[in-house]
Amino acid sequence: MRVYVLLLGLLALLASAQDPSQTGFISIDCGLESNSSYVNPGNRITYAPDAKYIDTGVNQIAPQNFPEGIRNCYTLGPVIRGGKYLVRAVFSYGNYDDRNQPPSFDVYLGVHFWETVAPLDLSRLEIITVAQNKSLQVCLVNTDKGTPYITAIELRPLPDTMYPLVNASQSLILRDDRTNHGGSEITRYPDDPYDRIWFPADNQTGWKPINTSAKVSAIDGDEFRAPSAVLRTAVTASSLAESINFTVGTSGEKSIYLIVHCAEIRQLQPNESREFKILANDERWLGATNLKYLQSWYVYTLPPGQTGTVTYSIQATGNATIPPLLSALEVHKMIHMDTVPTDAADIDAISEVKKYYNLKAWMGDPCVPSNLTWDGLNCSYNEFENPRIISLNLSRRGLGLGISPSIANLTALTSLDLSHSNLTGEIPGDLAELPKLKFINLADNQLSGQVPKILLEKSQAGSLTLSIEGNSRLLTEENPHEKKKSKKGIILAVSIAAPAIFIFALVLVFTLLRRVRKKRLDTAKCIPPEILGKERGEQNRNVNSDGNQYTFAEILHFTKNFSNQIGKGGFGIVYLGNLQDGTQAAVKLLSESSTQGVKEFLAEAKILTRVHHRNLVSLLGYCNDPSHLALVYEFMAQGSLAKHLADNSSENSILSWKIRLRIAVDVAQGLDYLHSFCKPAIVHRDVKSTNILLSEDLTAKLADFGLSRIFHDQRCYPSTAIAGTPGYLDPEYYQTSELNEKTDVYSFGVVLLELITGQPPIINGLQKMSLVSWIHAHIERGDITAIVDQRLHGKYDINSMWKTVEVAMACTTHNSNQRPSMSDVVIQLKDCLNAMAFFDSSSNLNAQEESLLGVLPSPLSSGISPLLR
Repeated sequence: MRVYVLLLGLLALLASAQDPSQTGFISIDCGLESNSSYVNPGNRITYAPDAKYIDTGVNQIAPQNFPEGIRNCYTLGPVIRGGKYLVRAVFSYGNYDDRNQPPSFDVYLGVHFWETVAPLDLSRLEIITVAQNKSLQVCLVNTDKGTPYITAIELRPLPDTMYPLVNASQSLILRDDRTNHGGSEITRYPDDPYDRIWFPADNQTGWKPINTSAKVSAIDGDEFRAPSAVLRTAVTASSLAESINFTVGTSGEKSIYLIVHCAEIRQLQPNESREFKILANDERWLGATNLKYLQSWYVYTLPPGQTGTVTYSIQATGNATIPPLLSALEVHKMIHMDTVPTDAADIDAISEVKKYYNLKAWMGDPCVPSNLTWDGLNCSYNEFENPRIISLNLSRRGLGLGISPSIANLTALTSLDLSHSNLTGEIPGDLAELPKLKFINLADNQLSGQVPKILLEKSQAGSLTLSIEGNSRLLTEENPHEKKKSKKGIILAVSIAAPAIFIFALVLVFTLLRRVRKKRLDTAKCIPPEILGKERGEQNRNVNSDGNQYTFAEILHFTKNFSNQIGKGGFGIVYLGNLQDGTQAAVKLLSESSTQGVKEFLAEAKILTRVHHRNLVSLLGYCNDPSHLALVYEFMAQGSLAKHLADNSSENSILSWKIRLRIAVDVAQGLDYLHSFCKPAIVHRDVKSTNILLSEDLTAKLADFGLSRIFHDQRCYPSTAIAGTPGYLDPEYYQTSELNEKTDVYSFGVVLLELITGQPPIINGLQKMSLVSWIHAHIERGDITAIVDQRLHGKYDINSMWKTVEVAMACTTHNSNQRPSMSDVVIQLKDCLNAMAFFDSSSNLNAQEESLLGVLPSPLSSGISPLLR
């Protein structure tokens, strides 16, 4: 039946064409009749029924759709993998059951817990996230506190540059409504092209609303893009002596992020100044700030976010002649998207099985969370790999079809029960190819044809339990006549097909050659936009940083007048600093004597404003003083990987093989993020062990983006000035000057070899030899023990070691086309870690492995530089 969504005013109108600016919008009125749609008269957004987004659910004469079963999911898509999206879900109770008691239930975004819907008449959830696949799923989970219901679901695409805190590993949940201060009406699409909802804020005592009819423009690189309709209104304090105060968070809450929006909407006179500062719990959060007329401005909380209750105060400075103002607020809570979904190949296979048998009750991820595994499935859970489907039981389901061929793609399957299911047709021979399958029960069906010989042989050998009784038309012995006829058919088919295959192969080769030639021509014509302008002297010193902008005086204060030097390179010197909140930081101070240093400084600042990943060093802030340029990074307490690999001071300082593998996975994940999830992709160009930094718990993060390049067109592999470090430099890139992501893959392969051997990238001896060449010489003789770091004393799993060597060799292949992608490398290295899980840990752990914290010497006392290039 029709759903009446009172909150959003979704009144039925005649269907009309959707505004082109709504491209990518998905707007679902849950429970709307399947052939209906309408346009909301308030914002002209077209709403559609939910029929094509969900397989289950019961529509009622009420403002919601009632799911069936424990978990029910809406699949939203198609979306762009790696794209950024706002997803909103609305729940309006309306006393549909005459109980006057709204239920409570959990909501998931895919496998990640989103929020619990509290027992309220109205709830609204909103999350900003990065799509990991080609669809997003909103799942409702029954927690035995009433039947879940849902009113509307909305998905809105966002530019990749918006909300930089959001990335593949973390999302932002809107904690409180977005507030428009000084406004009197709800603002959303089309005033906000991303359809965020801005609610009028309660006007507190002493706040004065002001407004303008003029348009407020966004500053260059605006990361939040508050709409002009919101920024045209504001509130000011009643006098210079008064402040604008507001409180965010509750006791014990963590990872709360505040975004403050302001815009000067009054043309100030020459003798007027609206300069303000912001305090957080009476401590300085933002220094003296001035606004530009009719131009957006914002400031937001830096990682790791605020904890507990924080009271903010916007106060006029001593230079101000008029009170401070506030335009809008956003408050978010960060969640980490670290729940591992089911293996992708298993999801593909079981989804085809679901479709084949029309099993609508199967919703969401097959194995995750573990308490919501699909009915009939058992899964294995391992720390080092995605969950795998190991058992499938569809017994007594009345399936009435043949055996789904996709079952043979469940490569981790150990048990299959399809008994008593009215199955027809033949038994697929591919089932015999499943490497771990030990039990098959096909009893009491209507199967026919020949039982695959290999299944019978495995059953007779005892390696497989096969039950096929109750299938009267099944043959377990070959009919010689049928066998002879079959052979004749095969011979005839081959004689007919062979010429056709030959002709098809010729056409295929010809087509591929034409494509290769065209790609070369296209590549030669590609000129990336970043080359146009910068090479003509248009480079400037504007830095749009993710973090706080500090004055040089603050940098002096943080570093205690640059008293603790912890690194030095071509760019200048790195100092240890302590920020106002006590956070340790590494301050990279640029030497103005180096022109190349300025270029690298600007490149690194540009890159780090775009990238946010747990395995990439974070930028906390910057100083853009006319005479001093500085970047402020998170401090990596354990220094560089290079220092650890070179450290022979004690047995406890030697990194175990397991820790080395974890470091490799961390760095590979960081590079995969740059290559696969950044749009456009980023090539680091200087991957090496000195640019891999380790946190206190030895989490590895990639640093130093001064030589990185952004690809605006993935088809282009532009010619660039050669950059990199000897020993890590891709030989193909060195010869051709053609840069692409595989250049980083080569350098990472060298780092892998360093982790394996403990040797530097260039080995000094009678004559210098690259580590890659040295490895090749030993591998050709099949001698792996000679290349493994002797300081490991044989405490490693040989299978894991061989696998890692193979990955490193593949990465350092001379031909870039033969190198794997970083996505493939991540998968392979996780397999190596998985192999370690079966290795006797007692023979592999040293004192450091027993306790990562506090064992290794402090880098400050041993001269290790967290940012030393």
